[in-house]
Amino acid sequence: MKLVLVNPHHVKKSKHQQDRLTKDFNGLKNRISRWLKIYLPEYKEVLGSPYGIGSMVMLFNASLLEDILKLGAKVIKPTLERKKDLCGGHEKS
Repeated sequence: MKLVLVNPHHVKKSKHQQDRLTKDFNGLKNRISRWLKIYLPEYKEVLGSPYGIGSMVMLFNASLLEDILKLGAKVIKPTLERKKDLCGGHEKS
């Protein structure tokens, strides 16, 4: 068995940084969810989680309802199918 020396200050500092990043990340996810509930209430029903690949592609290409309407189903469907194929074909990606 190997003996390992650990600096307790370094461990505490690393844990604090990790906690801070987790807190910031969760805050960002909550802001995204809130924004989608306010401006696109049907988003979750149509695309599922806003953190899936297909959902991220939609948010990147058309972040507003007007943008989605401009693109139309003829552009959106093939785009999502291509991403679905690249990512392994999840049901709601």
